[in-house]
Amino acid sequence: MDLLLPFAHTQATGLFVLTTLLPAAYWLLRVFREAEQRHVPAVAWWAAPGWVTLLFAGILAQPTFFALGAAALLLAEFWPAAYKPAALRPPALWAAFGTVLGLALLLVTLLQWLATPEPVALAAGLAASLAGLAGLLSSLGWRPEAARPQQAQHWARLARVSVPERPDLSLTLTNNGAQLRAELQNVSQHTLQLAGWSPVRINPVNAWLPFKNSAGQRVNTLRMGESTFLPLDEYDRGLRVWYVWADHQDQPLLFRADWQPPQRDRVLN
Repeated sequence: MDLLLPFAHTQATGLFVLTTLLPAAYWLLRVFREAEQRHVPAVAWWAAPGWVTLLFAGILAQPTFFALGAAALLLAEFWPAAYKPAALRPPALWAAFGTVLGLALLLVTLLQWLATPEPVALAAGLAASLAGLAGLLSSLGWRPEAARPQQAQHWARLARVSVPERPDLSLTLTNNGAQLRAELQNVSQHTLQLAGWSPVRINPVNAWLPFKNSAGQRVNTLRMGESTFLPLDEYDRGLRVWYVWADHQDQPLLFRADWQPPQRDRVLN
């Protein structure tokens, strides 16, 4: 085999070469799996020269090379910062260029090996091919983060808000024993991203309260027809709700409602 030509007159055997291919295959698989988690090699790039050094331990019959190569592979595998998060897909152009350049250098070196052996060129071609292939797998395996619906944040309260001409929410007040409760229902044609709400009282209160459903679970989104329940105090005279449309999140909106609290009977002693 032409690929085994550099090992023809060395102590390395074909079994050694095939066995040495296993760490390279494992590293390429690891790079691809890390790319699926949006991680790219950092210190892990040491695996490419490490694998070549490990391979040349058989060509040159140098146990020291085996130790150095194994150390580089272990560093690339177990170093805490071996892979780093990537916000964007790694560019595949440079990886493809390195792969083609490495394979071309490797092919030329193997064809001329009998006439002029060039171990350095062979090592460079192997390392460039392996690193380029890893770069391609990193680019192909990279998965963009799933788009998550943005939620209206606390800045919506401080921003310039608008009050829709037709209310997006309907309000129903009910007495739950001694507690007053407000039910807000989405009566619009939009999905609403809720930011926060505040009751209106005689003594002003600076509240920023979350929304909950009938089961007491927190609610951040109201689709068409869905409701959320707000606990109120008997002295509350209204409420304010800050929200945005899910399909138009750059404009904070305000829902306001006011009412007269029931008059309590005065008992004179």
